[in-house]
Amino acid sequence: MLNKDYANYQQQKTDYEKKLKQYNSDYAAWKTYMQNPDFVSGQTDWTKDELTTFLSGDGANVTYINSSKNIKLNMGNLKPVSQAEFNTVKAASYSKNIIQTMATPSTDKYVMVKLTKGSYFKYTNAVVNTKTGHNVDIKFTANNIVDKTDNKLAHYVVIDKTDMGVDQLQPIKSVAWGLDFYKTGTNTAENMDPLVGLGDIDGKQYAKVTGSDSMIYGKNLTKGANGLVTSSDETVDPDNTHNQAWYLLKNVTHMDYTYGTNDNPNSITRWSDDYWTIGNIDFAMKLKTPPVKPTAPKVPTKPVEPKKPIAPQEPKKPTEPKKPVEPKAPTKPTAPTAPVKKVEKASYTLTKLVVNEIKQFNAKFIEKTD
Repeated sequence: MLNKDYANYQQQKTDYEKKLKQYNSDYAAWKTYMQNPDFVSGQTDWTKDELTTFLSGDGANVTYINSSKNIKLNMGNLKPVSQAEFNTVKAASYSKNIIQTMATPSTDKYVMVKLTKGSYFKYTNAVVNTKTGHNVDIKFTANNIVDKTDNKLAHYVVIDKTDMGVDQLQPIKSVAWGLDFYKTGTNTAENMDPLVGLGDIDGKQYAKVTGSDSMIYGKNLTKGANGLVTSSDETVDPDNTHNQAWYLLKNVTHMDYTYGTNDNPNSITRWSDDYWTIGNIDFAMKLKTPPVKPTAPKVPTKPVEPKKPIAPQEPKKPTEPKKPVEPKAPTKPTAPTAPVKKVEKASYTLTKLVVNEIKQFNAKFIEKTD
């Protein structure tokens, strides 16, 4: 059996060495390419040189935050609203809201939840970290919620299940989100160089990513402090680069992101929404994902030699029983001694009377004899 396993291992090792050789070649080519990625000209607000400067010439370590094919939503501490609650909000919502495409609080694409400060959910297998090759989970936490009614109404959002995005229903004005990166299936923080692309920032919407190392933004947006970009009242096509903002962060396991609106509709009516998604827009520099390194086969384990059986011991000769001791004849019982008759001791007075009578008798006897 071991010989067969070893033969299989040798074949697997040969195949692995071929794949590893191809991987090393592909990786070298990929790294060379990423130093000078292809540039797609056309509708873009930036030149190739500007984008190269934006990437700091280090595209080989950049991970574009864009939903993978294997992405899956983990609800965290949230749950879908009830059907009755869903129906009430839907009836008061604008006709073009995402919620109008839903018949129930949870569909294959979306789920409607009630959001409070501290609410969180997670996208598992969201992206692949270019630097490590690890699959990465991204946890979204609502760190702060600002609304237009001083919290008189509940806050509802619709979470996208297949793309990293959220539809913030008014009266929500803005939500400050914290994003944490973890190695998939663990609580181990994953260090990354995330490239964050935000598109379709229009209709008085605004976005902010704090702590970025570099940033570029389209000509329809106005830059503010701490990575803030704001839009005018104009509504544009989602793919329009004039309304895009891009951020690059380096060596981080966490990022802070805010999305909101400066629009002020009727404060009570839930008539509008603000949908955002991270990624899902094309970057003019065509960044490629690195090749996947093959896994080396495991060396077969030599089976443990069974222990030599212990020879049975010769049975011990049984001890011959001792001859029983002949019982002794019983001792002849001793004849009981006759009890001694008890002589009653006369009283002193009786004795004295008897002596006196004897003396009188003797005296009479002598008298008669004479």
